[in-house]
Amino acid sequence: MFLDLGRNYFVELKNRFKALSWSSLVMPEIPLAPVDRIFKKAGAERVGEDAVQALRDILESIAYDLANRSIEMSKHANRKTITAEDVRAVVRIIRCVPLSV
Repeated sequence: MFLDLGRNYFVELKNRFKALSWSSLVMPEIPLAPVDRIFKKAGAERVGEDAVQALRDILESIAYDLANRSIEMSKHANRKTITAEDVRAVVRIIRCVPLSV
């Protein structure tokens, strides 16, 4: 039960990954174990390490993008503090998460 992620959003992310790999340039912020657990909770019996790393890299890229856009939202509202509403507003704009958020 996900919203339409938008083809343009993923094309942009794909182009970013062609240019660089997050895991090869910076120390990842998200550990692999929680990402592996996400696969398992989603019903996967076996998950390759490359799949876990790929999902981790994608999640980090999306998280950085959402954070940057949330910062822009707070600046637009003349605030220094980023609020949950800033993040939710960005998510509503790009429509990239499950309906339950």
